[in-house]
Amino acid sequence: MAIDPSSQVRISAMRILGDTGDKRMVRFFKERFKKDNSYRVQAACITSIGKCGSKKDLEFVRKAGKVVSTRNVISNAASVTLKKID
Repeated sequence: MAIDPSSQVRISAMRILGDTGDKRMVRFFKERFKKDNSYRVQAACITSIGKCGSKKDLEFVRKAGKVVSTRNVISNAASVTLKKID
């Protein structure tokens, strides 16, 4: 599901995995953020980091928030995530 051709499926996969709260998934979300070409999937990865991550992930989220995306979906997700983790 995480590498499905449909971005909607990938978004759903990131959300479901994030809802588990499993801290071990953070590395996976970071990897998918870097490799996926969909801004919405990348935003879902950042949101899921907020659900599973810790303060040590703040720097990654801050950097991700600087990525330019349509309608600022990534920076908006990063802003919310920073508030959740902090």
